[in-house]
Amino acid sequence: MQVNNECSYKTTKRSLKECICKLPIFENGKCILHCEKDSWVINHSPFVDFDSEKQREFWLKFKEDCHWRHNIYGIVFPKMCEPLFVYSGSRTEKIFDTVEITFHSCVFLGDMSFPNTKKLEFINCKFYQSLQISNSSEEIIFSRCPKVKDLTFYPLSPQTPEKIKLKLLKLESSHFENLFLNNFEIDDFSVKQVYVNDFRILDGYITNKMEFDDVNHREHILEHGDLFWLNNVSFTKDSEVKIERFYFKRFEINSIREQPNSFKIITSSGMEKFIFRNSNLTNFYFQNLNLSDTEIEFTSCNLIEEKHSIFIQILWSNKIVAHRDILSQFKSIFQKTGNNSEANRFYLLEMKSQKNELDYEIKDRSKGKVLKTLFYKLSSKEYLLLAITERTSNFFQNWLMPLILLFLSSIIIYFTHHLILNLNIPNFGLDNFDTLKVFFLDYFRYINPLETSPRNPFILWILLRLLFYPYFLYHFVTSVKIKLQTK
Repeated sequence: MQVNNECSYKTTKRSLKECICKLPIFENGKCILHCEKDSWVINHSPFVDFDSEKQREFWLKFKEDCHWRHNIYGIVFPKMCEPLFVYSGSRTEKIFDTVEITFHSCVFLGDMSFPNTKKLEFINCKFYQSLQISNSSEEIIFSRCPKVKDLTFYPLSPQTPEKIKLKLLKLESSHFENLFLNNFEIDDFSVKQVYVNDFRILDGYITNKMEFDDVNHREHILEHGDLFWLNNVSFTKDSEVKIERFYFKRFEINSIREQPNSFKIITSSGMEKFIFRNSNLTNFYFQNLNLSDTEIEFTSCNLIEEKHSIFIQILWSNKIVAHRDILSQFKSIFQKTGNNSEANRFYLLEMKSQKNELDYEIKDRSKGKVLKTLFYKLSSKEYLLLAITERTSNFFQNWLMPLILLFLSSIIIYFTHHLILNLNIPNFGLDNFDTLKVFFLDYFRYINPLETSPRNPFILWILLRLLFYPYFLYHFVTSVKIKLQTK
């Protein structure tokens, strides 16, 4: 004899109808226990609540008709009266006795929690209040669920040392408002083609694979979620992590205690913040990320050991917050990979960071007093060198600046020299080409490093030849060389 392991409104309509309501509880072939007929809903604010007596009757009848079935179809569930159990007279009984349960096209109206099952699957289901998973299981699957308000994986007692253990957690083609995992251990974690507004993964352990694909990217439409936060999570040495085509306004990874064999972050754009803190990122692989308008932060991170992070096709923003040591690591990585353009970008950021650190130390020592601050800056050789180099060529990133400064300084020395020695300066005017020609011939003869005129043994002329020429030309040549290397 074949056992019917399916429960639906068709098989339970008669019994539930007779047990609970005098009025019909089905319309258009679907259960409507959530409607206000017969006073099911007794409170709308701040949260929907249901008549406790009717809830108890519903769950008793559900247990009688469906508790042992593996597939449940089309039921609209009120709030769970007590997590996992229902009271029948003086006895407390489990609502679900089966080890594998699949809900098809069901609606869950109140807060729900589920027992320790071998497999728990939801297909095309809606959750209007929070759903909490507090027990270990082999498989938990959400597929094609158009509305899940809050999905939380969290132990019943926050103080318990026991983690929620799952062999497989699979979320696909579904819509989640908030998704929160805490104190867990998962073998395989898969998220594909879902929308999640607030996605937090905290205090967990991944033993095999974590793969996210097409998160907040559906049918070529981007709808950025507010937050993705991975915090205090460990991975086995052989595990693999891949986050691809993900779109959040804020993406943050913090405190990875043990890193996986590889951690790939591929294809994203439109983020407002991109943050890494307190993590070893030497096995990380970044590719095809548009961070041009993103605030980027790397704090207390390590990018280089035996292996180093890999960055391919990254559009970097100038809004990067990182310590000088981390910026130096970025520069070293791009130098090793032959990406001179990005190496120069992070060299510039490193130098500016070093100057800002010295500036902060000086202001702290002088306690904000202007004259003391100026004195400490002028007496600091390191700060002076950085400040002058920045003003001269923006740390060898601008080849035009030293040429302009050389021209201006030579003009000033030329006029000063002639005025002090009472030498005649050739008259010139823009309307007279001949006088203009005479002036420039005299000026270029003066600044010509090969010219040795007896009227030029003045100290300003020597200063121009021995100090300004070598300094500005060095910055010009070095800047041009760096510019050519980046092409």
